Amino acid sequence: MIPKNLLNLTRIEFHRKSHYFIAILIAFTLPFGKFTPLFIGLLLINWIVEADFKTKFNNFIKNKLAILFVSLYLIHVLGLIYTNNMASGLFDIQVKLSLLIFPLIFASRPLTKAELSNVFCAFTIGLVYASIYMISRAVSLYFIEYEVAFFYKEFSALIHTSYISMYMNLAIVWLLITLFNKEHEQLFSKISSSFLILFFSFIIVLLASKSGILTLVLIYIGILLYFILYKKNYLVGVIGILLIAFSLVLVSRFAPVVTNRIDSFLGAIHTESNTETTESTSVRMLIWESSNQVIKNNFLLGVGTGDAKDVLNDEYSKKNISNALNHNLNAHNEFYQIFICLGVVGFIILVLNLFYPIIYYSKTADYLYVIFLLIITFNFLSEAFFNSIFGLKHNENIENKKI
Repeated sequence: MIPKNLLNLTRIEFHRKSHYFIAILIAFTLPFGKFTPLFIGLLLINWIVEADFKTKFNNFIKNKLAILFVSLYLIHVLGLIYTNNMASGLFDIQVKLSLLIFPLIFASRPLTKAELSNVFCAFTIGLVYASIYMISRAVSLYFIEYEVAFFYKEFSALIHTSYISMYMNLAIVWLLITLFNKEHEQLFSKISSSFLILFFSFIIVLLASKSGILTLVLIYIGILLYFILYKKNYLVGVIGILLIAFSLVLVSRFAPVVTNRIDSFLGAIHTESNTETTESTSVRMLIWESSNQVIKNNFLLGVGTGDAKDVLNDEYSKKNISNALNHNLNAHNEFYQIFICLGVVGFIILVLNLFYPIIYYSKTADYLYVIFLLIITFNFLSEAFFNSIFGLKHNENIENKKI
């Protein structure tokens, strides 16, 4: 007969390994936009069946970051109290459940540094498979149906170009850090890491996301500054500058879709937008003008969790912004969206969610998480999964330090 204490240890180990394995599956499937909700559900079920809620609750309340992350979800729930569109509000908090689930789970069962590296390895491999699929699809369409689908929305057949570009930029940062930092576990060889960095950079160009390309350029500029100012390696800096210049020439010569999008972006910034425009940057600028007006009228508490689109549509109608009105567009920026819904209080909580971890983890030299936060702040796409596993991971170096 198996001793009871041995059974308990086996049960605990089963749930711990399931927790880790499901996290790997979530990371792998993120670039595909499919199956991820299923694995999130399995992660939650495993966490509930494991029980031991007293220990989990104690771990959670000791973690200031976990409480901060969850507060962003809770204030959306409070926003239901004064919303007029309850159906939209309930749908919104359902969509945002990951803001509650991930911090709760990963605060009570944080991943170790080694486990997090393997999760990120799975994420990178998932991006490779997604890239191969998109390239294969584009080639197939070109030769079979004579359709050009090598750029932008036509190329990104899985998820929105901005999302997958951000994922690839994050993978590039991780690969760069593991490439140059000897303390990080080298899951890929230097050759394969270098190849993946170039490969993902190429895919980002094909995706033609303006925010994705600009983020990529900033990453490379950051690396060059690191070599020139910190490492004093001027040769590498000069070579890097020449390679970037050469790459830009190649893009302008062989990827007119990309250069046209960048030109339209620059043009939209320097010219006054027509309310009938369909150019994405111009439309967003008009949306943000409308958002500013809504915020001005509802500064303190916002309009409520479910009313953002309704009040924005009223503002679009007043300003005759036809494209945004016809497509029922939201604020297209998380800072604006939360400020509209929840007022200055919600905005402050969002800012704390981003910048408090940056200040904290910059002191621990966890540059990957810091850069991740800077990337999502720049793009702004609130990715609760990586925010939770990074911010709430088991930190071997400061394990006994309360945060």
